[in-house]
Amino acid sequence: MGAVRRAPEVWAGLVTVCLSFAPSLWPRGAITRGVVGGIGAAIGYGLGALVDREPRPGTPRVWRATALLGVVGTLAAVLLGRYFQVALLVPMGARSNVGWRVVLAPVVGAAVAMALVSARDVTDAT
Repeated sequence: MGAVRRAPEVWAGLVTVCLSFAPSLWPRGAITRGVVGGIGAAIGYGLGALVDREPRPGTPRVWRATALLGVVGTLAAVLLGRYFQVALLVPMGARSNVGWRVVLAPVVGAAVAMALVSARDVTDAT
């Protein structure tokens, strides 16, 4: 119960969270982007669990590489998504919220993803 046991689940979650930070024509604030990212990560985690049915625990080396790529990939997705989002907003004459709040998106996303994935583990245990 409770622990992430397979690396493919985490990899699928990382891919979907990075995709969720892509720019859109609907301007989203940092908290909304984080919630959408967290939901996307939980969906990706679930898809990874469906696709990879054979439990294969990752080695410490795999988990270190996953953590490094996850941090770098998520930060790159957030920053690139924000850059292109501002590039979309300027021609439309919309106001952009650039600033320290961009940091909230991955923090909120991680909290939402952990809450949703841990809720799945709690329901599995009962």
